[in-house]
Amino acid sequence: MANLGGFNPADFNTEDNFDPVPAGVYVASITESVMKDTRENNGKYLKLTWKILEGPYANRLVWENINLVNKNPEAVEIAKNTLAKVCKACGINRPVNDSSELHGIPCKVKVSIRPAKDGYDASNDVKGHKLIEANVPAVATAPVQAPAQSTAPWMSTEDAIASDSIKPRF
Repeated sequence: MANLGGFNPADFNTEDNFDPVPAGVYVASITESVMKDTRENNGKYLKLTWKILEGPYANRLVWENINLVNKNPEAVEIAKNTLAKVCKACGINRPVNDSSELHGIPCKVKVSIRPAKDGYDASNDVKGHKLIEANVPAVATAPVQAPAQSTAPWMSTEDAIASDSIKPRF
């Protein structure tokens, strides 16, 4: 038993929102990944949990299933292509041994809404992945001139000092 010190649940907004987030592009990162058996136990899929990081839907979760083991080779090819897009969106262009290597890396995900069907509520699907491009400094519009050299370009600093070509001029 634990003493809760008069905790009052009425002091908190505990309304859970199970509605899907609106379709759109969100900055998100993978918080969890696990390989699971398919419903028919004839394949496996990588289940990714994405956490939205910014905006009014920050901290909401969306899920993505990538069917990596399947008797249909076309489904496997599509899944591998999707996983490659996830990796590249996370900035990873090398072999990946464990899905945890993808965790916590912000990228952009395109989220859609799957309509309610067969007794299931409407839900979200992750349909695209994109790398967040780093801020690139503005390009100068005027040509930049190199600073004037006080020594001959073929001379090392030691040679220039030894030849007295670098002297303070007052």
